[in-house]
Amino acid sequence: MRDCLSIKPFYIQTVYDQYKLEGKYQVNRKYQRKLVWTIDEKRQFIDSITKKYPIPLILVALQDDKFEIIDGMQRLNAIFSFIEGEFGLYSNSDGEECFFDLATMPTTNELVDDQKIRQRKPVLDRSLCREIANYELPFSVASFNDKSKIEDIFKRINSNGRHLSHHELRQAGALGKFPDLVRTLSAKIRRDSSPCDKLSLAQMKEISLSNKKLSYGINLFEVFWVKQNIIPIYNMRLSRDEEVVAYILVYIILGHSINPSKSNLDNFYKFSPKNSDDRRLSTLIENQITKIGVDSIDKSFNKVFNELERLLKETDKSFQELVFNDKPVGLVRSFQVIYLAFYELLVREKMKITDYNRLLNSLEGIGGLYLSDIDSNKWCGKFRDQKIKAISGVIRGNFEQNDCPEDPSLNSWVVQFENLLRQSKIEQPTFDFKIGLCRLDNKADFLKKTFDKVIKTLTSMANIGPQRKGYVLIGVADNDEDAEKFTEIYKKSYSTYQNHKITGVDEEAKRSFNELSTYFERLRNLVEKQPIESYTKEYILQNMKLINYYDKSILVFEIMSTKEPLLYDEKYFVRKLSSVIEVRPAEFGDLYEKFKQI
Repeated sequence: MRDCLSIKPFYIQTVYDQYKLEGKYQVNRKYQRKLVWTIDEKRQFIDSITKKYPIPLILVALQDDKFEIIDGMQRLNAIFSFIEGEFGLYSNSDGEECFFDLATMPTTNELVDDQKIRQRKPVLDRSLCREIANYELPFSVASFNDKSKIEDIFKRINSNGRHLSHHELRQAGALGKFPDLVRTLSAKIRRDSSPCDKLSLAQMKEISLSNKKLSYGINLFEVFWVKQNIIPIYNMRLSRDEEVVAYILVYIILGHSINPSKSNLDNFYKFSPKNSDDRRLSTLIENQITKIGVDSIDKSFNKVFNELERLLKETDKSFQELVFNDKPVGLVRSFQVIYLAFYELLVREKMKITDYNRLLNSLEGIGGLYLSDIDSNKWCGKFRDQKIKAISGVIRGNFEQNDCPEDPSLNSWVVQFENLLRQSKIEQPTFDFKIGLCRLDNKADFLKKTFDKVIKTLTSMANIGPQRKGYVLIGVADNDEDAEKFTEIYKKSYSTYQNHKITGVDEEAKRSFNELSTYFERLRNLVEKQPIESYTKEYILQNMKLINYYDKSILVFEIMSTKEPLLYDEKYFVRKLSSVIEVRPAEFGDLYEKFKQI
């Protein structure tokens, strides 16, 4: 099939049907920016449509019978959000906010009847809503044999810099392990990471960043960088947080010999496998990442960030207030220095924090003493290195040698765990939660059948399709009733994150097995005896872990699909929403067909 391009108009009601009924619109997070329009920006765009003003071309690429959005994601999201009542238009008469009349279109009318969306009142005049529904959106539909052309087009149409920030232009279409690491680690910190790079536009809503409290998405005021007064909201919309992560990663991967300058950062993003040259910075960092390993870098980065975030939760002060009191200077650079001082002690020297409160006291006002000139033109690799050594020297007394750095009970996994909880909203079939593996009563007997079901559920998740990861998290209640019963039986409170009730497995482990380590080993032994194939068994054992979420231990089981479906007890199962369904022999052909594309 040859590359082709067609320009055609689509009525808004047709586009909404494609979005809601067919899931036609996809977003590739490798190059697409976040959903960042404010309600006011969305409202202004809808107002232009009511005035019948022309709007820019919406550019999509036809991929596997889906429309991958190249340009126009914010506009499409504004239209769908308006139709579904996220915001309304202000009446000219009395300034009252009025909402789209859902009885205007057959699809929305039916969705109201099925109670899938709700009509907000007061409603706009029906005739105006009809005009909006019949507005023709200009579409450019492209089809390419070479998928890399989509990223190239995205970068070219934004290359004048008016649409994307400097860093978004770096990231758009960038190849290599380094850009991927920056993007994925930044998303984890924001808590907007996703199970895969391609998401439907509807799924993007759940991980959108908003400075207004909506019923979905991520409140920007709660994002680490904003909450700690390191990066203001405006700069978050320009992906300033990803620049900070990129500078830190360069240090972790290449050491302190590279100057942390914008021009050097630009060069790190210019990797091309067709033109790899050892003299180029992009080739240098790609080669080093290959030597160290992506997983190792990811683990080191998260270890330090987890400790810093945990530390800051122990105080009622933000990073800015703690480090500088009332006279902040160069907060982005200051954070880099303090993060890297922690990195030197926790990772390079393999130490651990001994006293969080004493460490907080050491950091109190440290910026005024050692970082007051950090915003000067002296900033370079050597200058930053001096500052790192100064800060690590001050705080070193609050660390000691860690004799058991790989102890799973010490594995602080706050960032990763919270991202998994959020991702479960996007891909429900690949996540399952259980409050525990013991009977929820005063006897707390171990339930082997429950454990067997966990392993069966993992195989069913892997059978959803190729290149899929699945998780079962033990120590998270799947309903409020169980969480309250846990509190009643164990006399312990649970934690809450994103409406999830987190109980941990510590209490049932103590009651049934005396200690957590015995509980963990018992489960590993049971995995060995499960009626599953050797690959499945090996993967589960290698990746099962106990993680520490503040004062609670969570048991994590993980699975990854292979080149063919996985068996459990000589049968195939598949996960559909929250149910595990056995695959009948007549359906084996369809099951195997899913895996042919690997």
